[in-house]
Amino acid sequence: MRRAIRILFKTLLGLLVALLLVAGIVLLALRVPAVQTRLAQQAAAMLTQKLGQAVEVGRVDVRPFSHVLLDGVRVRDRRGGELFSVGRADADIQLFSVFNPRHLHVGTLTLTEPRFALRDVAGQRDSTTLDQFLSAIRRLTGPPDTTKAKQPFDFQVHDIALRNGHFELERPDRPHDPAYGRSIDYAHMQVDSIYADISG
Repeated sequence: MRRAIRILFKTLLGLLVALLLVAGIVLLALRVPAVQTRLAQQAAAMLTQKLGQAVEVGRVDVRPFSHVLLDGVRVRDRRGGELFSVGRADADIQLFSVFNPRHLHVGTLTLTEPRFALRDVAGQRDSTTLDQFLSAIRRLTGPPDTTKAKQPFDFQVHDIALRNGHFELERPDRPHDPAYGRSIDYAHMQVDSIYADISG
């Protein structure tokens, strides 16, 4: 009987050591640039398919249990121009468990150098780039599946920090204001160096 308990104990200890070793290898692999580049390509392909807009992700840096960094995120409009971009998105992970992946809480989402250009798009079903962006987000979230009773995904972002943002509004169908350069032209404007902290 003692021998059987000893064999069982050694087997369980061996399995635990093997599991910890595999987890350590996975965590180390996430730090390798080639693995992170592959993750960036897969993330971009998945987002492109879901959004229906071309998405590019330059680099992904996963720091297990603390941060996820995305560098060079660009979403293209239907004409191939830049719809939205972020130089770096840094998500400070507060709550995530591999054993219960239905919860993801981000403490602070820092968007460094976010850029958004609001333009009229003639002859398309979405009349502005903002309409295109909102349509893409609706496609990403998709219609709810009422055939399956499942637990909803708990995603929360507590704070958003904008660092050195840029917003541009361009209405090509409207001429420049005669006082252009001396006053605000609400059809043609650029706002630069936007810094904001938004708490939720």
